[in-house]
Amino acid sequence: MTVLTTLGELALRPPGFTQPKPLVLLAYLAIEGPQQRRHMAELLWPDGQSLKSLAMALSRLRQAAPGCWEVDGTRLRCAALCDAVSLLAALDAGDVGLAMDLYRGPFLAGVQQSQLGDELCGWLLTTRARLADRYRTRLAAAAERSALDGDVEGAADLTARVIELTGIPAAERPERVHVGASTNSTDEVPVTALTTGFDRLEHEQREAVVGLAVFAGGFRRDAAEAVTGVNLRTLSELLDLTWLSATTTGRLDLRGALAGFAKQRLNDSPNQAALKARHAAWFADLAARAETQGRGPVQVTLGDQSVEDRDNLTAALEYFAVHDVQRGLALAADIAATWARRGLATLAASRLRHFLDLTGADGAARSRARLRLAQLSERSGDWGAAESTYDALVTEAGAAGEGAADRAVLAEALLGLSRAHHALDLAQDALRVARAAGEASLERDALIQTGRLHTANGEVKEALACLERAVIMSESAGDIRADAEASLGLSSAMTVSGEPGRARWLAQRGLELFTLLGDELGATEASALLTASSQER
Repeated sequence: MTVLTTLGELALRPPGFTQPKPLVLLAYLAIEGPQQRRHMAELLWPDGQSLKSLAMALSRLRQAAPGCWEVDGTRLRCAALCDAVSLLAALDAGDVGLAMDLYRGPFLAGVQQSQLGDELCGWLLTTRARLADRYRTRLAAAAERSALDGDVEGAADLTARVIELTGIPAAERPERVHVGASTNSTDEVPVTALTTGFDRLEHEQREAVVGLAVFAGGFRRDAAEAVTGVNLRTLSELLDLTWLSATTTGRLDLRGALAGFAKQRLNDSPNQAALKARHAAWFADLAARAETQGRGPVQVTLGDQSVEDRDNLTAALEYFAVHDVQRGLALAADIAATWARRGLATLAASRLRHFLDLTGADGAARSRARLRLAQLSERSGDWGAAESTYDALVTEAGAAGEGAADRAVLAEALLGLSRAHHALDLAQDALRVARAAGEASLERDALIQTGRLHTANGEVKEALACLERAVIMSESAGDIRADAEASLGLSSAMTVSGEPGRARWLAQRGLELFTLLGDELGATEASALLTASSQER
């Protein structure tokens, strides 16, 4: 039978076939199970001619090792015996001896990751870390059992293997073994061992470990490269040495006690100030992109990043509170809406208040921050606080002149007052200001609010005109949020106009879009509207 070796090397036996991409294809099928042809083609050859390249790779594999892959319905399946799959089975069965025989090194060691696309490279790194984690955890559990059974020699040997997997040489055997199966294997490693292991790293690896300590709560590869300058090769090496761990979503982080050790090294580094400045700037830019591009096709991805990097964004806010209050205020405003939609409204409001207290000067950034705070108050049901801020902003923005930023704030504040007073004239004023400012996203918001108020007034024809226009604009712009809100508004208008079938379809559409965005409040509103429209049958 054909054997695919993936641990410590990438090879096919019987030997003779060495082309890496077809072998990576086979490894992916072995680990992930049967896959559609098109998915595999686009994953391995994303730059074009993907299906043709896949056909050639499969043909070469079949010539080299007949029967190493099969067709399973419409999908491809690996038919070779894979050591990584056998390792997982041994770990599931608790067969530590077989697992030690099978684990001969990192998954797909030696594969040139620069030849792989970003998605496939992320899968490789994550899978490599997952296999190493599973193996190390099983060894740690076996070591603890041996220690409890009085087998000190066996426990020490297993512990040495755990330490070697972390890149730390076992210069001294510990007198007491305490490595819990459910904890990171580095949690009990002495500082002297950590120092020895760190000193044995190559220079680039040591620099990377210290630099990566600037992150809080993990990081993605692009952030690591931008902030610290670490390259993909070094990240991969640190994963192999298990100084880094990887999640199934591709996030990386320093492991357990290694993180604390690295942070201490960062505190002593002459590069600390520069690293913290670059870190804060990078995450401020991320939040700004989420705010400015967050009304387009990438809003889901950017919104997810703004939440998963909450600890990094919080660290950036703390940095700016000391070094650049104005930029911190802008950052707090940028993250407010996204955090609020993902269940972090209280945290977002507290950050805004903190920076508003620190900054006394007026200006566009301060007005925008106050606007976001008013919107958070509105979202939480505190209409009194929201209305007073909206009123003040309308007065200030109206007196400020014709700047685009002032008109944008004016339009949003008018919309807020319109919601507070159910005032159609204010919504129409907001629509006029948004159009004059060339703010397409605000124009969509104003159309939605105007349409909803027309519906409330029984002016169905006018409501349908506004809301249908808003849906068309939102779809054309790829603005998922406005599309969801316009769909709900149009659903309400359709219910009033006696079209319950279309109303239900639009409410369902809004629910799906809000769910995609992770907006719990929007999804709740959509569910209620869907229930109401269903009762109109």
